[in-house]
Amino acid sequence: MSGGIEEFTVWFDFGLYNNLVVTTPETPPEWDQIVWQVEPVLEDPGGYDAVATNLSIDIGESLSGFSVSFDWLGTGEPASQFYEVIDPLDFSTIEDGYTVPEPTTQIWYETSYLGPGLESGERWQYTYDVYNISLIEEIEEFTIWFGIGSYDNLAIETLDPPASNWDEIVWDPEPFLGDDGGYDALAESLNIGVGENVYGFAVSFDWLGIGEPGSQYYEIIDPGDFHTIEDGYTVPEPAALLLLGLGMVMLRRKR
Repeated sequence: MSGGIEEFTVWFDFGLYNNLVVTTPETPPEWDQIVWQVEPVLEDPGGYDAVATNLSIDIGESLSGFSVSFDWLGTGEPASQFYEVIDPLDFSTIEDGYTVPEPTTQIWYETSYLGPGLESGERWQYTYDVYNISLIEEIEEFTIWFGIGSYDNLAIETLDPPASNWDEIVWDPEPFLGDDGGYDALAESLNIGVGENVYGFAVSFDWLGIGEPGSQYYEIIDPGDFHTIEDGYTVPEPAALLLLGLGMVMLRRKR
């Protein structure tokens, strides 16, 4: 999508939605927006379409604020929707996918090549930047998982700061038991509050996989009872991103 995002459509399934209304505020102002209702006789889905009248959404950019209210006819809460990124010249679909909830936390990573592995493979290091976007509970503990068969010989490399403020441990994957390895950090003083981030958590490891190390599964943990508050996958630090598929499409729901 080298030309940027000029048009996108988000679909509202038949039987689940009704009475769609565009509720986008003044920002973003330079987009033509329309909705069409679900058609019960033909069982056609409804939709929301936005076309850029001036600037598109280019690589590395995002644009939030697009908003649609609706009557929800399903059970539970509204969930993911199918979307398409459209070429406004010939109306072909450039890319499609499903919307995802805006995360309340995010862990970015950087990779560094260190040389030959201690026992096998190549030696690499992850450096993490942990963000609390909107998690009210604050981040007191998190765990990042290292998949079996891809990692070995984990070692903590965190410098101070933030090392002195966090209790860190690692454990290697266990091939005989089929268990993944992990890195866990527990705050000893200040937690990571809403709108804050802590950079510099670091782990080196032998990389046994193909290509370069990539994204990992992580969990935000409640240290009181050890339950998972939120989970997700680490993403490359923004400066390392060469391509970005799609800015987040924000939807407001009406219940």
